[in-house]
Amino acid sequence: MKSSGDLPSVPEMPGQSGEPVFNEPWEASAFAIAVSLNQAGLFEWTEWVELLSKEIKQAEASHGSVDNASGQYYHTWFAALEKLVVAKKVLDVNTIDSKQKFFRDNPVPHDPNARREPIAIA
Repeated sequence: MKSSGDLPSVPEMPGQSGEPVFNEPWEASAFAIAVSLNQAGLFEWTEWVELLSKEIKQAEASHGSVDNASGQYYHTWFAALEKLVVAKKVLDVNTIDSKQKFFRDNPVPHDPNARREPIAIA
């Protein structure tokens, strides 16, 4: 049996150090979308874990630490989620790109008291 000192370094999961799990509302939305798509049967959770793990390794190679404190964890989560919905043909890259451009060009005013509607996908 390997001791914990023999195991490879793994990024700390959000919330393990006592910091908030979600720093921004979009992070909670990205998490909820992945869970909802899994519950709808679009993918198995093991498939998601494998894809997210690959995305984290790529991000670490490019940017260094991928943790919640650096703000990179959910950016990586969202990048993996985009790849998954494209691979499953839920959305195509052009649709994602056009929506991203729209939201960059038309930012939603921040309202900390706004009520959020449930996320509907397709």
